[in-house]
Amino acid sequence: MIPNTFKFDEIENYHQQISECISNTIIKIAGIKPTIKYPNDIYLGNKKIGGILMESEVIPGDPPELDFLIIGIGLNINQTSFPSELIEKATSIQMETNKSYPKVKFIKPITKQLLQIFENQIKVS
Repeated sequence: MIPNTFKFDEIENYHQQISECISNTIIKIAGIKPTIKYPNDIYLGNKKIGGILMESEVIPGDPPELDFLIIGIGLNINQTSFPSELIEKATSIQMETNKSYPKVKFIKPITKQLLQIFENQIKVS
């Protein structure tokens, strides 16, 4: 079930929970532990492996509510190279593990965890 409203005062927790579900998935599938540079960057060592972008709109009120929340997740899974200006700044799961991964192995568990995060956020009218 997908929520139709989100708790405004939980927005900071959403970032944390989303980061944790991505991190847990990477650990489980690839056996490597990323770190989160709050609020939205995902690193392996000192190189960026991905990021999270959240876009929202607030409905004024007392208390304010989020009208919508869009979550974008970028994750470098099977890249084998980067442009020269990013070589020292970016990496991928494949570059770190020397294994290629079907993207669906990451998409399914991340999506499942995201739905669990938000299933209790539904406001029944």
